[in-house]
Amino acid sequence: MDGTSFLGRITTGFVAVTLIAGVVACGGDDGAGPGQKQPPRFTAPPAVVGPNGTLLNVIPGDRIAFSARAIDSDVEDVSYRWELVPAEGAGSLAGAATNEAIWTVGQPGAAVQVLCTISDGQDSLSKSVGRVFEPGTAVENLTLDSDTTWTLAGSPYVVVGDLTVGSGVTLRVEAGVELQFRADRFSGQSWEKRTFTVRGEFIATGELQNPVVMGGGFSEHPGTGDQQFKGIVVEDGGRVQLEYTRVEEADVGLRDLSSVASSVEFSNFTDCGTGVRVARGVGTTIRNCVFRDSSVGLQLNSASVIVEDSRFESSSLYGIDVNASVGDAVLVMSGSILRTNSQAHLRMGGELPNRITATVTGTNFIAQPGQTPSIDLGSSCQLYVLDLRGNYWGPVSGPAGIQDTFADGIFCDAGVLGWTDSDCGGDPGGCDWSPDPW
Repeated sequence: MDGTSFLGRITTGFVAVTLIAGVVACGGDDGAGPGQKQPPRFTAPPAVVGPNGTLLNVIPGDRIAFSARAIDSDVEDVSYRWELVPAEGAGSLAGAATNEAIWTVGQPGAAVQVLCTISDGQDSLSKSVGRVFEPGTAVENLTLDSDTTWTLAGSPYVVVGDLTVGSGVTLRVEAGVELQFRADRFSGQSWEKRTFTVRGEFIATGELQNPVVMGGGFSEHPGTGDQQFKGIVVEDGGRVQLEYTRVEEADVGLRDLSSVASSVEFSNFTDCGTGVRVARGVGTTIRNCVFRDSSVGLQLNSASVIVEDSRFESSSLYGIDVNASVGDAVLVMSGSILRTNSQAHLRMGGELPNRITATVTGTNFIAQPGQTPSIDLGSSCQLYVLDLRGNYWGPVSGPAGIQDTFADGIFCDAGVLGWTDSDCGGDPGGCDWSPDPW
């Protein structure tokens, strides 16, 4: 027997086992005990702050704010580093070494990512703000006094201010071009909407798969309300020619105040207060257009309009509103569809002695579930000359149905409801329905 006692050998072995167990309990190579070094982590990931974060495209001088929050479980200091990728021409970052930074946009030649890196001195973690920022072309000359063409290569064009096409000047826009009319904040959360005024000629020539797009400059409305810009205003003597053009989020998509007839074909007006308002038109033509999700699709104010093969869908008030308050109004419509217009498919009204003449043929009036197609004659004392033959009215047809569509008591002695080959004499129930106007 050697000099080491049995008890000593047992004690030594116990200490060794205890040391090994202690190493494992503290984490060792793959443990997670309290002694293990933890990397920093984001508690609030990098994000844009404020309405400028929803800009569709950035232009020189834009200021965009970012914020992030991070902690380190080891209660160590966390540092921040913001950067622009690629940095060349992108602009400058104020507060790049803090948790909040402000980017002043320069002239980036490509899309820019904004990254935030956190570090505790040993470990680091980088994250982007979750979107890229595409550059746009700033429109600095807001009054065009010579013929101008905006090309696809320069798109999108970001308009900050009211844009005007001068008298005798033509602005042409190529297929695929996008025009962003950016509202500006002028006090608190109030935002000033921009107007596109045409005193000369505006020609937008899109294509079916490559339309011209006109709308606001934000992906979300920066203030209150639904619309981001006032829309196109055609002053007297001006003219527009739109083909395959989409107008979105305007108070009035197109306001035609000109005595020169304009032409709108294969175009779309969506999410507007009013899609198109014609107040002085003498034969403005709307052909193969779609009006969707607006309060009023088309409004005629003592004007003459021709509508062919167009659709009016989901208007919260009226598909078409015809008003003869200051002069006669003429609507000639064919081959169209009016669907789910909450108050009325077609509303007509005004003041004597002005006359409303409406000739509507080959048009489909589709009611909401549980309702009948509706024509609202908003004024009982009004001169109406209506030819509504050859249309589809769903469940409404014939003389029995007309009083469901034209409510009782809407006519007065001064009112005349005239049909081609039939005169109601102010009493729908007394009409001779031959031929049947429905």
